[in-house]
Amino acid sequence: MFTGDTGVTGGKIWFTDYGFEMSDEFKTLKIWMSLKEHGIKKYGRLVEQNIQQAEYLTGLIEKEENLELLAPTSMNNVCFRYQKEGMDQEKLTRLNEEIIHQLHERGIAVPSYTILRGEFAIRVAITNHRSRSVDFDNFIHTVKEIAKEIKI
Repeated sequence: MFTGDTGVTGGKIWFTDYGFEMSDEFKTLKIWMSLKEHGIKKYGRLVEQNIQQAEYLTGLIEKEENLELLAPTSMNNVCFRYQKEGMDQEKLTRLNEEIIHQLHERGIAVPSYTILRGEFAIRVAITNHRSRSVDFDNFIHTVKEIAKEIKI
């Protein structure tokens, strides 16, 4: 399991496990109230927006020499990794783990990870309705900068 001492994966307490909204009576209250207030069409537009943003991010990744897309982008998830020539799988995994930690600690973004066909992947699940194209441009720029700083 990929965890750390710092950042969003650090510590033993997950505050999402506490609070009244996690009790049986309230699990879907926020969803129901949001649908009542905004309507299903608005949420449909936002989902479509997130899918388009995932396609935009995929395009940015495909343009970069050292970034490797690890799975086709069919919804709002983008899985990729930073690739350095001459690195074996173990070193590539450590490099990409550290990229994630640095993104978290610097407050840039909060990607998660997954393992695809035995390869560690940075996983970006786009769900924020406030995200803009410039956010993804900055994300890719920062990933590249962090990767250059890391010595493995």
